[in-house]
Amino acid sequence: MMKKIISAGVLLWAVYSEMSGQFITSSDTLLPGNKQYAHEISVNVTPLLAQLIGSNPLQRYEFIYKRHHTQHAFRAGIFYYKTNSNHTFTTDSSLHANFFTSEVIMGRAGYERHLNVTKRILFFYGFDLGVGFEKRYRNFEEFDSDIPVPDSSDYVQNIYHTDQAIAGFSPVLGIKIPVSRHLSFTAQTGFQMIIGVGTTVHTQRSGLFSTSSAQELVSEPYPSATFTFDAFPILNNLGFNLHF
Repeated sequence: MMKKIISAGVLLWAVYSEMSGQFITSSDTLLPGNKQYAHEISVNVTPLLAQLIGSNPLQRYEFIYKRHHTQHAFRAGIFYYKTNSNHTFTTDSSLHANFFTSEVIMGRAGYERHLNVTKRILFFYGFDLGVGFEKRYRNFEEFDSDIPVPDSSDYVQNIYHTDQAIAGFSPVLGIKIPVSRHLSFTAQTGFQMIIGVGTTVHTQRSGLFSTSSAQELVSEPYPSATFTFDAFPILNNLGFNLHF
């Protein structure tokens, strides 16, 4: 998956490298001479920073190309996001465990407006529209015992595999701080709403907590639809930007 994203980023660079060196005149530019480069490529470095400081890596990767005009820009890019969650609880003498994984890849296009906050800080706001694909995995397990689970425990396991096409809307809000005429940093926040339509396969296992004694039923793929609202952390995208 990451190889595809990197290849797409290289392709974006190749397409627009021939147009490098174009300037636009802007009264709100942060750079001297009222000139700024018309093209920008941004890479989200949040996962790298999370690894460097020893926190859990955020599996959110994003490449964005921007075509700047006087006080606005058009955006296009590739977005990859993976999330995992698990939850366990007990009721009486039963143990319940829920696991969820979602893997999303989207192509995005959007628009942003620019406003000067100070001479060295640029504020931008806008939106992205996207289409792509999502894989979902849900695993619900119920054991007729508490921890630790013995092999002789009765259990029921329900697994749902979903493959779906998705479309989404994401407002964006952020600030940009230039380092030089070619480099800048951005801090961006936002959320996303995604609608998905696809198919789901349901697998149910029941019996003793042993693969040799469990019974398994697998359904035929059936239509499914989802709606997801993702509220990202306050700073979900720390971008390293190249202007050319």
